[in-house]
Amino acid sequence: MNWQASVLSGLSADSQPTVMISFDDAKYMFNAGEGTVRSQTHSESNRRRLKALFLSQLSQERAGGMPGLLMTVADASSINDLKIVGPTGLTHRLAAARLYTFRDNLRVDPIEVAHLPVEEPLLSSSSPIYKDHNISVYAQPLSIPPQGSSDGHSTETDVSLKRKRDPSPEPPRKRSNADAQSPSTLANIMSAPGFRPSLLPEDMAEEWRRLLIARMFPTTGTKFETSEPPKKKSAGKKGKGNKVPLAAYSLFSQVDEYRRSRARPPRGFYDMLPPPPASGPSPPAMSYVIVGPRVRGKFDVQKSIALGVPQGPLRGQLTKGQTITFTVEDTVTSEDGTCSTVPRTITVKPEECMGESEPPTAVIVLDVPSPEYIPSLLQYYRNDFDPLFSKLRSTDPEHRKEVQVRVLFHLVGEGVLEDPRYIDFMRGFGDDAQHIVASKEHCPNSVTFTSAAANQLRLSKLDPVIFPLQKFQMQPRRRLADIANLPPNTHLMVSNLNIRVRPPGTPEKNPNAIANDYFHPLLEKMTSKDESIPIDLSPETHQKFIEAQQLVQKISTQTTSSSGVSKPGDDVIVIPLGTGSAVPGKYRTVSSTLIQIPNWGNVLLDAGEGTYYQLARHFGEEGVGDVLRNLRCLFVSHGHADHHMGVAMLLRKRLELDPQPEHPLYLVTIRSVHLSLREMQALEYLGIQDISPSESTEPDSGNGVIPIMSEALHYKHPGAYTYLVDAPFGSSSSSSSPIVALAFDQASMRIGDMWKMQHYLEALEQVEKDTVAVEGEDEDEAARLNVE
Repeated sequence: MNWQASVLSGLSADSQPTVMISFDDAKYMFNAGEGTVRSQTHSESNRRRLKALFLSQLSQERAGGMPGLLMTVADASSINDLKIVGPTGLTHRLAAARLYTFRDNLRVDPIEVAHLPVEEPLLSSSSPIYKDHNISVYAQPLSIPPQGSSDGHSTETDVSLKRKRDPSPEPPRKRSNADAQSPSTLANIMSAPGFRPSLLPEDMAEEWRRLLIARMFPTTGTKFETSEPPKKKSAGKKGKGNKVPLAAYSLFSQVDEYRRSRARPPRGFYDMLPPPPASGPSPPAMSYVIVGPRVRGKFDVQKSIALGVPQGPLRGQLTKGQTITFTVEDTVTSEDGTCSTVPRTITVKPEECMGESEPPTAVIVLDVPSPEYIPSLLQYYRNDFDPLFSKLRSTDPEHRKEVQVRVLFHLVGEGVLEDPRYIDFMRGFGDDAQHIVASKEHCPNSVTFTSAAANQLRLSKLDPVIFPLQKFQMQPRRRLADIANLPPNTHLMVSNLNIRVRPPGTPEKNPNAIANDYFHPLLEKMTSKDESIPIDLSPETHQKFIEAQQLVQKISTQTTSSSGVSKPGDDVIVIPLGTGSAVPGKYRTVSSTLIQIPNWGNVLLDAGEGTYYQLARHFGEEGVGDVLRNLRCLFVSHGHADHHMGVAMLLRKRLELDPQPEHPLYLVTIRSVHLSLREMQALEYLGIQDISPSESTEPDSGNGVIPIMSEALHYKHPGAYTYLVDAPFGSSSSSSSPIVALAFDQASMRIGDMWKMQHYLEALEQVEKDTVAVEGEDEDEAARLNVE
């Protein structure tokens, strides 16, 4: 049984590490940060056989793309059952997305690994958290020991930004939907006057969260009993006969165009979630050990013949590891010379005619946010702690007959890779293990979405101001080779890297990914003088560019000579960061627009998944800090996921700025988005103020996130909205026509220069033709997932 590990996306300014384990009949994903679905469009693999998702953290970097992933794989109509494994708070994270993440055709089974203080041993560490016919997965919860906060090491994730909680007294275990108890007690509480989910005790709070997840994904599990669907109320009639029982959580076949069941949600569905379970003083992290199957030895035909095993099904049973029993007729000659047959029963064990089995191979995914987590990791591999884990690092030939580690993925924070304790840990796995490292200090800032970057490069030859090159850096901050004593097979993690686990192999870039990368090969032609990147344009495109540039230059000269005065607002810059639909593609991602107003600040209109990464790619990793520092208002238009799933990452990154912003950020949106973000903040602090500064007893820092309820739109009836703000486009008294400009991801348009886009249209159409001729159409992701 052959299998491999691969990197769907590496660590760069526009992506976070995602690892895939692949068998012929199943796939298993480790982490789903923002942009995971978009990364899939740049990979030859698909998720048709995705069986489970494993999260090493619940942060935006590791789990921010989970809602989009769930909806995308459900829309592929090929995955109906998905298990999700993660640290304490997993069910809270899922339930917090209930107002914008839902699919009726997907079963989701969350398995939560409870947190445990590092000084207490894991009670059942050798018990897999997940197991099927391909793999057994063992979880290793990591935390910071009490004395770790004063050891002087820096951390990638500032613990001070994480809300403090007391350590959980509950021993670590996995919690799945099977743990859900009878809903009768919760149902009684829900029926009481003044029911508030936020006041539920922890045992019922967990049941409540799982009930909400089952509402999001109705095939998921436990439903309240009910005799019939809720009846529709007749117009103008009220009464007990039409009242929907509290058990209205039951599910029916009617599904609307947004794939949400039309059953009335349970009472309290739109209220604040209960606080998540305590996870300790440090952000929980998780490492995973993935052990593959033991491969049976080859069947020895000659031995089976010698043992009398007949041809047919019995030999097949032996190859499956089953002991067989059969009867043969022996010929016996008596003293008088007569012959007779005597039945004889024979039992044959598999090992009597099977070659030596091949030991299981293993892959380890390690997430170590800072050096303070290293002691927690090392405890699992002590010889006196766990027999399985200690054998993983053993060079004893007898231990290697039981399990062999082939690949280790290291997702490490600042200072971890240089730590002597961690280097010694890495070397303990033997020289034949492959180590794949994702470290911001050591990985170059290469481009993940190469098709979009190549397209932007083409457009930059038309107008380098409106279509600036994306920012990237192919040289890392620190060289991996400068770290002494690393294992010999240590490699940097890059997107589309494949490593065969069985049979074992060395890391190789996916050949299809190399062939489809139209950006990085061009960097070899970069000139050292002005760092320009040459690119071959078709003769038709080259001619269209010249014509458009000459026309724009002519008009610009005439306009300047006639007036020479710029209009108010001409210097305002509009940067479309995402112009795509709900599903991100190769060239366009989901909605977001940045408006830069000189001498005032920035406004962000919507922030779909990956908005921060788009900013980082446009302004560079240094420049994005200035953009966030000067962000004054973030407006989210409505509650669809593709308009706000990137807000949490932006707020988190804003908190990490040094120096901090000098002014507040006003977050303007509807209630459902505010509610979701506040629930997310219970897991990862985002800086959203709970109450207004005037009501707070704490000193006002003056730079927090101030939530403002938007009342611009009100839901009236299906398919219609009523605008309360009259904002007509243009003015009847204006003598000039409004300017309409096509929006491109990563474009940068001064309002005073938008008129140029009208004259670029023919050139832009020709670029589109060239792009399709070279790379093909930008296919819809859901359609891609249905293609083998």
